Amino acid sequence: MTQNDVIVARASALFLRRSEHAVDTVWTSPVTMPAVPAEPDVLNDDAPMVFHSFGRDPVAGSPGVGIKEWRHHGQKFAWMRETKFLVDDEPLSPFTRAVMAGDVTSSLTNWGTEGLQFINADYTITLSRLPEGVYIGLASVTHYSHAGVATGVATLFDETGPIGSGMATALSNPGFTPPPSMVVS
Repeated sequence: MTQNDVIVARASALFLRRSEHAVDTVWTSPVTMPAVPAEPDVLNDDAPMVFHSFGRDPVAGSPGVGIKEWRHHGQKFAWMRETKFLVDDEPLSPFTRAVMAGDVTSSLTNWGTEGLQFINADYTITLSRLPEGVYIGLASVTHYSHAGVATGVATLFDETGPIGSGMATALSNPGFTPPPSMVVS
């Protein structure tokens, strides 16, 4: 993507051909998600998504980005459902839903005791399968940082289980104040 003849963003994709699945047991880190939240009774017409955050208590989450729920040094979770088209009149595909949700990886993995102190520079999504349904969940798995650079990984879920991973790279950006549109009263 270019703006004023300057490259400002890039994207790439690698598609793998499906084949017979090997019968084997491979180690993986166990990660469980809180339950998908109930649909809100009323959804504001300008809300781009339904978003529910979970922190230390995987049962007592709250609507909106994790302003309260994520302000600690433990694992964080989110469930989200996009409510708007990315391109006019084009329904969101399962792939598009997963990739859009993957952008939350940076906030989820970099939010700490003092709030969000890093700004997303890049993210990568890997999927073992496409999501089923409209909700995408994220569970933070790692956060590492040094000298103003951070990386974080989240496991992506649909309502039936894990579907892949999101990895974010971020730069130090202390003093971030979430815009009012991110705060749900």
